[in-house]
Amino acid sequence: MSKKKMSRKKMSKTQKRGKTSTAILERFVDTIERLVAIGPPPDENFDSSLLYRIENLKKENSDVMKNVTSINQALYHPNTGIFARINEVEALKEQQIESVDLRLTSVEKYIDDDDSNEKNQEERFDKLEGMIQKSESRVDALATWKQHVTGAFKWIIMTIVGVSITIGIKLLYDSMIH
Repeated sequence: MSKKKMSRKKMSKTQKRGKTSTAILERFVDTIERLVAIGPPPDENFDSSLLYRIENLKKENSDVMKNVTSINQALYHPNTGIFARINEVEALKEQQIESVDLRLTSVEKYIDDDDSNEKNQEERFDKLEGMIQKSESRVDALATWKQHVTGAFKWIIMTIVGVSITIGIKLLYDSMIH
């Protein structure tokens, strides 16, 4: 059962009690007035004193009923009563809880996304690191090949120079001898 229905039940019981006590008090006052009006008073002072007290009771009852009514209004008025304010505060609390829950969910999603992005970044970093190692080994292989080729060219050039010198000397010798 919702809180609004419960507060309505409470409100109706309290209002019934207020109306019931008012009705009882009014019946009591009416009964006393009838008794005074029907029966002969023992003396006039008693009658006026009793009527004065009855009038004071009526006035006090009226004041009490006004106070009870104002308290009842302060508690149960549908727009400005305490129960209405409590319901508004609870509704606001529920909205804030939903808002916090929504924010928490989005933060959790962001963290999960960030974790998966971090894992993806780590995987990319590992791939890049592997590619760099392969490139470094290729560069090392290329540098080794360059050294071998350079060494071979040196031998070829030295051989060509040596052969050229030998041929040049032989030609010079042959031309001198002939």
